[in-house]
Amino acid sequence: MMNFLKKRDVTEKIILNLIRTHQPVTRNRLHQMTGIRIATISETTRDMVKDRIIFEGGEADISGSPAAGAKKKELFFNKDLCQAAGIDIQPGRIVFIATNLAGEIVAEDSRTFAPDCSKGDIIEKLLDVTGKYQNGHTTGKLLGVGISCPASLNKDRSEIVLSSGIRQLDNTPLKQIMEEKTKLPVMMDSSNNLYLLAEKWLGCAKKIDDVLCVQLDNGIGSGIISGGRLVRGHVGIEGELGHVVVEPLGNICACGNRGCLETVASLKEIKAQVVRMLDQGVYSSIAEAIRGDSSALTMEVISAAAEMGDKLANTVIGNAAGYIGRSVAVVVNVIGPQTVILGGEMTKNSKYFLESVEKSIRANVILGIEQNLEIKISSIPSHNGALGAAVLILDDFFGNQ
Repeated sequence: MMNFLKKRDVTEKIILNLIRTHQPVTRNRLHQMTGIRIATISETTRDMVKDRIIFEGGEADISGSPAAGAKKKELFFNKDLCQAAGIDIQPGRIVFIATNLAGEIVAEDSRTFAPDCSKGDIIEKLLDVTGKYQNGHTTGKLLGVGISCPASLNKDRSEIVLSSGIRQLDNTPLKQIMEEKTKLPVMMDSSNNLYLLAEKWLGCAKKIDDVLCVQLDNGIGSGIISGGRLVRGHVGIEGELGHVVVEPLGNICACGNRGCLETVASLKEIKAQVVRMLDQGVYSSIAEAIRGDSSALTMEVISAAAEMGDKLANTVIGNAAGYIGRSVAVVVNVIGPQTVILGGEMTKNSKYFLESVEKSIRANVILGIEQNLEIKISSIPSHNGALGAAVLILDDFFGNQ
């Protein structure tokens, strides 16, 4: 089944994707949308019905054609024929999901691992969570496994070269290892790209072909879609917005440079700044909110305090939003996207922070772009890395890569 589309030509891929995105749809409507001959559409869809990738349902009136008033069979996409697995590898945690062909989550699981555990232990947990689903699922064929990594990959995206926060996986040919053990096709990509791929399939980038997606978390990254396709770097590295240098004499970053955006405006650094200022005796309502428990310090708490006029919170939020907005604006001015999507932990329930970031972006984007620029908040509430990894398999299945 994984070869279903690879055996077929571009015309057939177009027809299937239109059925998937416009169902229910008649053969006549497919002809109107594509200009492909009715005979070709009929032959192609007949084969797809045999393969059970589509099925015929009710009947629809055909208007505005020589067959007006006649009843024609409607075609539906069989979303439950197959499934795709997606894995998001995060520092200390592995998130697993399975989806149907429409990208709807049908199963979830997770594993945790200690910061000092070995590469072998992490791989064993990846195999364990995947194997458990392989052995237990009963609905539809499992097409493959997508893997989202907070990492730089090699050019063909088969090996982790440098993993942010999970250095045990540096120089690991993970695709080969997983394929040998699971006997399934495996695809990998950076978490930056896969967050955006999930938005393109299932979120607020569905009908947008030029998008910049920025993830604001303990790390800061970005993904770009231009002309409807993901932009990938020549050597397997791209989207590293968090490693744009904004303070040349600043602190040393994990990447080895000084003053990267992540060293001044990541969630980890914002929390650290607040804690340092509180320890220095700077007054803030945040101290009352967290009562000495730094684990209770969230972006939501800081943003809410800033909205209420808290000086410490306003300082920290203002500085971070300024750095982020200016950095995002540089990318926007270069690529001219229709939409910027902001996602990640820092965007959750953080209205004041988000308003500050948007204000900074717009203040630094050139007028001709700014007037037409949409800025949206991610519409995928959770599992966007794992979901994007599953969508990577689906995207390949439908011939969109």
